[in-house]
Amino acid sequence: MKIAIVGVSGAVGQEFLRILEERRLPIDELVLFGSQRSAGRTYKFRGEELTVKLLQHNDDFKGIDFALTSAGAGTSKEFAETITRHGTVMIDNSSAFRMDADVPLVVPEVNPGDAKNAPRRIIANPNCTTIQMVVALKAIEDVSHIRRVHVSTYQSASGAGAAAIACARLFVELGIRRENMVLCDSQGAVTVYREDINPMKREFATTRRITTLAEALHDADVFLGVSKADTLTPEMLRTMSGNPIVMALANPDPEIAYDTAMLSRPDIIFATGRSDYPNQVNNVLGFPYIFRGALDVRATKINEEMKLAAAHALVPVAVGLVVALIGIYLLVLSLRRPL
Repeated sequence: MKIAIVGVSGAVGQEFLRILEERRLPIDELVLFGSQRSAGRTYKFRGEELTVKLLQHNDDFKGIDFALTSAGAGTSKEFAETITRHGTVMIDNSSAFRMDADVPLVVPEVNPGDAKNAPRRIIANPNCTTIQMVVALKAIEDVSHIRRVHVSTYQSASGAGAAAIACARLFVELGIRRENMVLCDSQGAVTVYREDINPMKREFATTRRITTLAEALHDADVFLGVSKADTLTPEMLRTMSGNPIVMALANPDPEIAYDTAMLSRPDIIFATGRSDYPNQVNNVLGFPYIFRGALDVRATKINEEMKLAAAHALVPVAVGLVVALIGIYLLVLSLRRPL
């Protein structure tokens, strides 16, 4: 059996690699694919060093039985035909095909048989919330039929929704001036000249004569996204100021794909909310530690003072990590010099 992993350098790709090693499946050959940034890296598998190949529109997938893909929805959509045209079955971890009627949505513990009916040779899986839920529900259903399930999940619906307003208020508390911030929603820049904004948005409406996100990004130092996928373009990022900080936190797919953002300009500092890309910020930094602290002191709510304390506490952690990394880099350089 010949298997490929697409997006092997990400956290999910590394988990693919670990599980394939652990399960001792009868794999004759494993082929690794990645972006331009990942191509050329090597990973160990069963005692061998495997080199990551550049993902391209060619015949590299000919002869491969299964391709495990986790490189973002955009990459999955772009390369689906290339991956499957020679008979490879694509098992995709992104959101690209979850709503397609002719692509089975499979959770192995629940409906493994559906994987056999994949006319496009693509198998998808639900998002993380759904997977956990249906595994638990399956055990209940096996004992007693479930007639109805009420499900609620919550996340920001637009770039100027509750999450963005909360972040903007925190920025103000940290000393950022309101006139230096521009909020954008699905209709464009939130300005005092618009008549369709609610009181929460009006709190941060700008007096600048702009109408679009692209205009708002000109010479901006920071972008914080809590909106939806494909909101940003490389052209927009290239208009920002030097060394821009871009936090694309839309879920499940960020406002711009990680690889696309990193190729847009060499000085970008880029973060997402996803664990399969470097620099995951919100779920790693915010949730565990604020909640942990609240539980430790038996707090009944999380207030603004707690958020500010957490933000200030994270600063020395981040600075210390950067200093440590620079020290390691300099040490490696000194060891490579001839004596």
